[in-house]
Amino acid sequence: MVVAEPGARLRDGIEAVLRELDQPVVDDVNRLTGTLRGCLAQTAALGETCQVPGPAEAARIAAQDLSMGRLDDARLALTQALGLFGPLRTS
Repeated sequence: MVVAEPGARLRDGIEAVLRELDQPVVDDVNRLTGTLRGCLAQTAALGETCQVPGPAEAARIAAQDLSMGRLDDARLALTQALGLFGPLRTS
């Protein structure tokens, strides 16, 4: 049986939003904000927020930054969030 790492959905969402923020033009900031908020909600629903508090808080800050049009701040917060996750387990 494969067990997902705590916060795996959050990590995936952060990576997806970062990929979009790295594009020359960001088309839909509201969608990116929604992606992060959805991942945060799912992480909370699974009871994983307490297992990845740093990345969750950084993603929350990034969602707020995005909603206020501060794309560079959001990018920084998301990059920091990824650094707060531990390494992925391979076994």
